[in-house]
Amino acid sequence: MIDEMKDNDIDFVAKHYRKGAFSTENALHRMGFAIRDRWKAVRIAVAVVSIVAVTAVASIVIHNEYVSKENAQEIIVKPAGEIDLKAVRSIDFENAPLPVVIEEIKTVYGVEVAGLPEEAEAYHLTLHYEGNAVDLVETINEILDTKLTVKE
Repeated sequence: MIDEMKDNDIDFVAKHYRKGAFSTENALHRMGFAIRDRWKAVRIAVAVVSIVAVTAVASIVIHNEYVSKENAQEIIVKPAGEIDLKAVRSIDFENAPLPVVIEEIKTVYGVEVAGLPEEAEAYHLTLHYEGNAVDLVETINEILDTKLTVKE
């Protein structure tokens, strides 16, 4: 039985076989894609990929520009003299003594910090922080075991 099936399969293939039937060029031609020049197809593919890449980069740049303008408007809109304790900023310290840290917080966030320990120069901090002033002071309290507070 199996031998008969194999013979039938071989007879079918022999009857219907055409030279070039398994050629990719002929298959593309039968589907309606007549690409005569292989390099033309490669150039088209490279052009499409380039357009997609440039579009992706442009959308990322535009998005980042929009986000930075949006954040800048939030900062500018605040009335003069009003302190926003929830304003998110980025701040870095590299082995900085605590008085320098407090002064930098005052400059970056525009807030007063109280509760400096007596030997504040003995405390040093290395930290990259992105957030608001209240959370930063709480983080410093946890790290250095101090009792700093933000004056409102």
